[in-house]
Amino acid sequence: MNRIFFKNLLISIMKIKNLSYMRGLTLITITCIILCHCKHSEQYSNSWGLHMERDYIKLSDNQFFSNPLVDRNKIDRAMFFDDFTGIVIGSPYMVNIERRSSLPLVSFNRRSFDDNAKFSSRRFSVVVTIDLDRGFLYWNMMEYLPDNVILFPMPDDLKSEAPSRPKGSSTQVHSIDLRERLGVEWQPSNLLTTVFLYDQYSNRQLTTLFTKDQPDSESISEFATNELSQLMDVSPSDVIPVTPKEENPLPEPSEKGLVITTDEKFYLNKNEPLIISGSFLIPVFPHERTTPENGESPISAVIPLALIISGSVDGCLGVFQLHVPVIETIMESEDKSIASGFFRISLSDHINISLSEQSYTIFAMSRQFLSEPLTIEVIEEKN
Repeated sequence: MNRIFFKNLLISIMKIKNLSYMRGLTLITITCIILCHCKHSEQYSNSWGLHMERDYIKLSDNQFFSNPLVDRNKIDRAMFFDDFTGIVIGSPYMVNIERRSSLPLVSFNRRSFDDNAKFSSRRFSVVVTIDLDRGFLYWNMMEYLPDNVILFPMPDDLKSEAPSRPKGSSTQVHSIDLRERLGVEWQPSNLLTTVFLYDQYSNRQLTTLFTKDQPDSESISEFATNELSQLMDVSPSDVIPVTPKEENPLPEPSEKGLVITTDEKFYLNKNEPLIISGSFLIPVFPHERTTPENGESPISAVIPLALIISGSVDGCLGVFQLHVPVIETIMESEDKSIASGFFRISLSDHINISLSEQSYTIFAMSRQFLSEPLTIEVIEEKN
């Protein structure tokens, strides 16, 4: 069912001369209700095959610019009656960058009082937007903090035993401009946005920034791919070390995606690096292919990879971008080339993170592919 069908149905009903008044009025009313429903539940068509359907946030694209919080109370009530906990975000599907100068995003984060106290949005909530065609990644904390604000770590007496808090939940609401907050390039692009908060993440919102010359998702993908194929050449020296298949504990994914793993516990006093192992099966773009010098390099391509890392005490530590080598066979498909491979990342060597005694959560992301959260307990073993 689509809106065009129901519009034609409405016109046909109105043209019937012998239709009784009440029967015609009933049919017109039903048709209008269905039309309104279709307006809210329609899915956005895009070149990435991602099915974007708004759930709680049912704003039109224009409403995000005029009054993005117009349904704030309605959304809060709906989440309450559904007993929903989690993060919901919304942003326009299509933005004409020749007419607009901002990219609004609204976020509703409903959690228990206890979770809000342990994992405050100010310390943990991070917004990540990726340009799907170019592989560029933008990120920042959800809440803006001036440079002179110092966030002190949680006191030791609160780490071991949290104070008694009332049962219940609350909803935190944010409305930000992604262009201003993340520094998003104002050019035709397909942007995928996700909000992370420790071990949770929101629905994923796809927005197309378009112009008169690149009016839709498909034309933008084609333009960006052709542009990068001519301008970019990633050298094999820019990537993390190659990981042979036999050194990785994970099997190759059976479907497109990304998987990471490590030990559930890590002991600080053993003086060993914390290693994150991963495997992937994802599309490779022409500009990510490599041209080995003298035909000696085993690397056939590199893919962009980002790790979102948070500590249960320190908050979000950042979003760390890496290049991962592909040495396995690249499979050619009808629309895109598919690469499989493995990687091993040392948090101390490749990312330069100083670990302390707390729990850490790690997500891995490469374009639209996102791993499940990985939780590690870092402890100091007693002698």
